[in-house]
Amino acid sequence: AQEIAVKGKVSDASNGELLIGAILNFGKNKITNTNLDGEYSMMLPEGKYQVKISLMGYKNISDIVNVGPNSNTFNFKL
Repeated sequence: AQEIAVKGKVSDASNGELLIGAILNFGKNKITNTNLDGEYSMMLPEGKYQVKISLMGYKNISDIVNVGPNSNTFNFKL
């Protein structure tokens, strides 16, 4: 499968503040976390993923994303 460069940001739903160290788990050992700018990036094979996003002090969220050549930026709010 083609590998896609996936990226995005994780922010606080209440105030829009970008969150550092949020964990994004796309399953199949595909795990990354946000950097000091609240951004993440990783390579993922094309396909559908259930991503779980978590950070201490926030309620975990889960979302379905379809990764493809024209679908590679996903922003989340906790």
